[in-house]
Amino acid sequence: MKRAQEEAAHDEGSRHRDRKTSRVDRQSTDDDRRVLLKPDFRPSGALSAKAKSTVSESEANPEKASFALSGTLAKDKKTGNVVKSQVGTGGSLVSKYSPPSDACNPAGDWRLFVFDGDDCIETLYLHRKSHFLLGRDEELTDIPLSHSSCSKEHAALQYKAAKPAGVARLYVIDLESTNGTRLNHSRVVPAHFIELKDGDVLNFGESPRDYVLKKRDA
Repeated sequence: MKRAQEEAAHDEGSRHRDRKTSRVDRQSTDDDRRVLLKPDFRPSGALSAKAKSTVSESEANPEKASFALSGTLAKDKKTGNVVKSQVGTGGSLVSKYSPPSDACNPAGDWRLFVFDGDDCIETLYLHRKSHFLLGRDEELTDIPLSHSSCSKEHAALQYKAAKPAGVARLYVIDLESTNGTRLNHSRVVPAHFIELKDGDVLNFGESPRDYVLKKRDA
């Protein structure tokens, strides 16, 4: 009986994922059709999680989208961890995240579609940087997570060079968050890089939002 219940729950999760992926595929096609009709749009800083319109509705060329931090991004000399300068204060914030030695620049065109229920409320373009921090700390992270169950530095999306060819692949790592990170409804092992595939769904903490990954050339 217990096994049957587990299999039923797994099947329901798979159907839920397939419905979201199907909707993203349709939206991706619509984005491609509209791209030449859009005005140019270059965000100067990290996209806010409070934004209710998708990037694709206001952007002419996705290749010019940027998640550039508003301050200088560097590494702490002692720890190698990410450092973000605070504009106007002269101070700096040091992240607990340290990018791996095989970090590399992105390849392809990965996008992260944010779903609140059945509504896609935001589209994030994951390029121009080797990694993206996610969490409640809006001053330090690239992708803010507003839900109270999420940690200040919850997780990171990281491009790494796959051996032996050195091709860039996208990974997720949970930064030992309190309430964890789920990949396709299964909780990932903290502090381990997990390779991501086209159509994967991420969830952070107890937030009901789904983060669906799609690669344009997949």
